[in-house]
Amino acid sequence: MMKIAFMTPPITRHERYGALAAAGSYSPPLALCSLAAVTRKMGYETMILDTPVLGLDYEEAVKKVMEFSPQIIGITSVTATFLSAMELARQIKEKNKDVLIVAGGVHISALPEESMEQFPQVDIAALGEGEETVMELFPILEKGGDFTQVGGIAYRHNGSVKVNPDRPFISNLDNLPLPAWDLLPGFPYAYNVQAQSVANFPSTSVCSSRGCPSKCTFCDRRVFGAQFRYHSADYVMNLVNDLYYKYGIRDIQFEDDYFTANRKRLFDICAALKAAKLDLTWSCQAKVRSVNPEVLQAMKEAGCWSILYGVESGNQKILDLMLKQNSVKDIHRAIELSYEAGIHSKGLFIVGNVGETKETLEDTRRFILSSKLDDISLHYMTPFPGSPVYADAEKYGTYEKNWNKMNFFVNPVFIPHGLTEKDLIDFSKSMYRQFYFRPRIIKGYLKRVKSFSHFLYLVKAAFALLRFVVQKATPSPTVKLGKECPT
Repeated sequence: MMKIAFMTPPITRHERYGALAAAGSYSPPLALCSLAAVTRKMGYETMILDTPVLGLDYEEAVKKVMEFSPQIIGITSVTATFLSAMELARQIKEKNKDVLIVAGGVHISALPEESMEQFPQVDIAALGEGEETVMELFPILEKGGDFTQVGGIAYRHNGSVKVNPDRPFISNLDNLPLPAWDLLPGFPYAYNVQAQSVANFPSTSVCSSRGCPSKCTFCDRRVFGAQFRYHSADYVMNLVNDLYYKYGIRDIQFEDDYFTANRKRLFDICAALKAAKLDLTWSCQAKVRSVNPEVLQAMKEAGCWSILYGVESGNQKILDLMLKQNSVKDIHRAIELSYEAGIHSKGLFIVGNVGETKETLEDTRRFILSSKLDDISLHYMTPFPGSPVYADAEKYGTYEKNWNKMNFFVNPVFIPHGLTEKDLIDFSKSMYRQFYFRPRIIKGYLKRVKSFSHFLYLVKAAFALLRFVVQKATPSPTVKLGKECPT
């Protein structure tokens, strides 16, 4: 049987988070854990090499994977890490030109032809969801058969790149095996989660659904689509029990785009968690119009301690331009209801949206400071390939289409007309400073301390934030790339 290796590209915490690196975290590669569980079930010897967590550079990562001697290496990446993934693939090919490189992830799914034309080290691209693709593709590759009719892939043929029709999305996610957590060396303790984002330790992130019906202009739905598909409550409880009893997990972060989309499923999950009486806390993402007192009470009783809301802006015009389909009043209401239910609220905000002005930024500032939010996270507007705003971004501002810089934590690559890069950076820094260095927020964090080590994590994060808000803007970190990777 073949050996299969799945890899993430070598990216340091500084390259990912910039000045906020000390407050950053590494999350388990959920897609690779699912793919690895599938290939192992198929009988293939499988490994996951999560290079950032292992602290490996390119040379060390290549050496490690070559020791495993795989026939196929799958490499996943997002836009900001794609060039690093291509450098990793190039160095692997230098060591063994016969190993097959299969690239996956949101970036190559959005731009398969352009990506493969630039980078000959990629043999095949797996587009969108990968599990059913590898179920069909890998046995054909093992036998040396004709794979050109496999759905959801891009491949090379006579010097050109061919892109096959999309594969239908997986209809029943419960058919997938539980993620292969055991293939992550040191899981869960090797994954240094953000202390400010969890209520207990150890903690991990999971995903219990796929797809989002919203039409936000900044979001790429190429991989999981617009239809909400989900694991049943029974599957979710099997997943929770696996993490709780086998790995000692005491806090779970549900990373679903829309955890509260199906109310019956939500109530079923909450009822099952409550009945299990586990010493477990959890958090999730929710749309502001999907919560009400009944929903929040059920979530609270089931152990939910925090909800992340994609607020994006405190200005109604900006929300409308983003097709958010909710009002500033809706957002205030959800945060107030969460506060009354005893659940923390974290707001995600995008700085430098299409149509953004100094006035709309000040509306966002006033919204944040007048709300009962417990946490905030500010990201720079980044028109990612595949998102609706990607094609038209240059009509509304200056847009630097440098894949390597498309990191919304660090780089403002899109500057709306009438604003400057300095305006966006200054707003982010002043907003963090004004929000976090307030007695209510500091007191709230101190109340959440569970142990001395938790306290030290929070202190470390606080100093990282302090350094970020007082230092002058500096050029963003640049990944060192090989000769075939343009910048």
